[in-house]
Amino acid sequence: MTFSKEARQRLLEFGLSPSAMWTGNFRDLNAAVIRMSTLAHGGRISVEIVEEEIQRLNKIVGKS
Repeated sequence: MTFSKEARQRLLEFGLSPSAMWTGNFRDLNAAVIRMSTLAHGGRISVEIVEEEIQRLNKIVGKS
């Protein structure tokens, strides 16, 4: 699995922002990457997949 350059940058921006709530630390991050990998076609995680995962993570902590 690889990230597109844009997808990697977007995930890093989110992961380092105050809005990212990593309650389980590495376990939450690992689960997010596994979910994105499962959705990626051709072994490459796109920025669209990252955005969907960010939305999902924000819903969990009630940030819509």
